[in-house]
Amino acid sequence: MHLVVAWDHGDEVTRLQNELATRGLDWRVSWLPPGADAGSSAAALEPDAFVCSADSDWPRCNRLLDEVRVRRPHAVRIVLMESGDNARAVEALEYAQRVLAEPLDTRTIAAAVQGMQDLRRLLDDPELRRVMAGIGNLPSAPRQYLALTRLLRDPEAGLHAITAIPAQDPAPAARVLRLSHS
Repeated sequence: MHLVVAWDHGDEVTRLQNELATRGLDWRVSWLPPGADAGSSAAALEPDAFVCSADSDWPRCNRLLDEVRVRRPHAVRIVLMESGDNARAVEALEYAQRVLAEPLDTRTIAAAVQGMQDLRRLLDDPELRRVMAGIGNLPSAPRQYLALTRLLRDPEAGLHAITAIPAQDPAPAARVLRLSHS
């Protein structure tokens, strides 16, 4: 396993490598320093897993994650960020598969990477693929869902605008009321 970490703290890479080895994981850890060229470095390191800190340079983190997504699609992509930054966390999921809270925690990173690998093995199961192929077309997402998702990503969206969307259709509104009263 080759884990590439893109963040400001290069001194932490050795600690991470040692802690992974202590856990019995034979992972190679590489550091992508802040000044590295995003266009050629991330995918060139051929990561199996890529971790990027959103708190140091958010635009660079997005570029690196997108580069890895395109050039190394099977690599696990993880973003580290401060807790509570929900709008940016939702945005990060366009590029990454997981968003984890800072600081870099070896146990959490290892569990996230191994969990993604387990999921990939499950999804690569020939029997599951056969069943999925027989499903056919899935219905498209309702317009209200798409509008609500868009509003929830907007940090400027107010509660009134968000609650107005489900109120446009009485059936889901009634279901939500019934659920909230139960």
